[in-house]
Amino acid sequence: MSSFTESGLVKKLSELNPSQQSIQTLSLWLIHHRKHHSIIVKTWLKELHRVSSSKKLTFMYLANDVIQNSKKKGPEFGKEYENVLLKAFKLIAGSGPEEKTIHSLNRILNIWGERGVYDEPRIKEYSAALNQREKSPAAAATAATPSKKNGEEKREKRKQEGGDSNGHGHKKKSKSSSSSSATA
Repeated sequence: MSSFTESGLVKKLSELNPSQQSIQTLSLWLIHHRKHHSIIVKTWLKELHRVSSSKKLTFMYLANDVIQNSKKKGPEFGKEYENVLLKAFKLIAGSGPEEKTIHSLNRILNIWGERGVYDEPRIKEYSAALNQREKSPAAAATAATPSKKNGEEKREKRKQEGGDSNGHGHKKKSKSSSSSSATA
């Protein structure tokens, strides 16, 4: 394994993608360099601020993998991440995340609770921060726009009438060919 440098970590974080292999490979590298846990977590948080909203979930999956898989070798990462996760959840909530992202992060929190990764009051604190997005400036701006729900209802009606969500009268795509499906 390559030696640890902060610039090397930044490069690896920039190359991180949402595949399980990418997350696990970087996680193993971080755990291997756990003596640098303080710099690793500080850099992770700094880079979390810089990445796109869509990549923030991948960063959280990485943190989850590191936290859970490093427990056997020592508590360093769990304790270090515990100090920054509240900031991370608030940052993500304020970035206008998709509902799918919120659902995925709540699932991580449930797993942490079930596995005793963090105690219940801490999990509730993280959950409250994550689910405060309705009060975020981005959410307030969305709420101030003309009825988004009404537009969504119209698109759904068009879909049912054989058009796509943009009002075009094309054949509906099958679920298997759809790039993403809505979740309830």
